[in-house]
Amino acid sequence: MKALIIEDEANILKDLIEILVSTEAFEEVLSANSKKAAIRILANDAIKLNPIFVTLDLNLCGSRNDGIELLEHFPKGSVVLVYTGMGREYAMDIMNHPHALHLSSKYWEKGERTRRELQNDILEFLRLWQNASPLGYREIQLPIRGGTPILIWQHHFLYAEANERYTIVYTDNQQYDCSLNITELAKLFAFPPVKRVSRSYVANLDHFQRNGEALILNNHQNYNHIVPRNGIIPWSKIYCS
Repeated sequence: MKALIIEDEANILKDLIEILVSTEAFEEVLSANSKKAAIRILANDAIKLNPIFVTLDLNLCGSRNDGIELLEHFPKGSVVLVYTGMGREYAMDIMNHPHALHLSSKYWEKGERTRRELQNDILEFLRLWQNASPLGYREIQLPIRGGTPILIWQHHFLYAEANERYTIVYTDNQQYDCSLNITELAKLFAFPPVKRVSRSYVANLDHFQRNGEALILNNHQNYNHIVPRNGIIPWSKIYCS
């Protein structure tokens, strides 16, 4: 996989290039310091036909829109590390933008960061990404009943169960009451390995094994304090065909 760094501050761009090259995780590390330069690179056939790893500064050259407009140019399945100095709420809006929904994305604050902090952020993200399907490492904004939305990494999501007009969401460390219904939740997690598996359930298939018309949670004994029924949920070919 190739990597593309999109950054208009020369010192940060230099650090990011050196950090990504030092990981030896990419066949080539490319860089662009403007929207125009990035689009020129992304138009290349060797780039646009395959997923790439991107670090994206949303506020390029002082423009709020340049980073947003680049989202539609990234190849499907690309992994995007998003950062901005404009605040977490702004970044979350961007990551839920329609053009971002086919991307695996992570947000972090730009701010005053040392090179070591930059390197640690990137290495941690790469470590997680390389140990599972890339789309599993998209950060999801989950609406909570009567509370503030929370952010969860998709790979922490185990499954969700319909509860009348709402859903109960089970992660590997907690249970949440989500304000979405099961259909809305399925659309929120609309990427493999998460899918609707029956009328009342959405599951992360990376965490389950199928047994007939049931799905059994891997290592369910580790989650018995969180999930009911030993992590066994129904599977339906109507939804999974």
